[in-house]
Amino acid sequence: MSYKKKLSKLADKVGEEGVEKLADVLDKEASKADEPWKSAVLDLLADGARRHGPEGFDMAKNAVERLLDGDTKDIRKVTSNLLIASNLLAQLQNAEADRKDRARKWLAAIGQTIGEILKVVVKTVL
Repeated sequence: MSYKKKLSKLADKVGEEGVEKLADVLDKEASKADEPWKSAVLDLLADGARRHGPEGFDMAKNAVERLLDGDTKDIRKVTSNLLIASNLLAQLQNAEADRKDRARKWLAAIGQTIGEILKVVVKTVL
């Protein structure tokens, strides 16, 4: 099952602790990721959400996009976990051009899915 489908199925399970539950799922998916860069990105998304709430997903997504362009200055705003930051940086710096393109597309799909889930969460809370 794709990450997008797995994350989409969470929408009906998310309540008050939605962000934490989503971060837990991202942690589990990171441990099962088929490529090290995917694991590193999922770790950052989960850590960013735990540290910054729902905005942390966007912060992490934007930081990864900047890292793919070689800009490393904002990663510390997303996570204070040096292991997550250094692992992500190493994985993305070592990525070849075609892997970077796949990473961008994959990140966009994950970001869109998380956004859709968070919209459902807000609607159910309001």
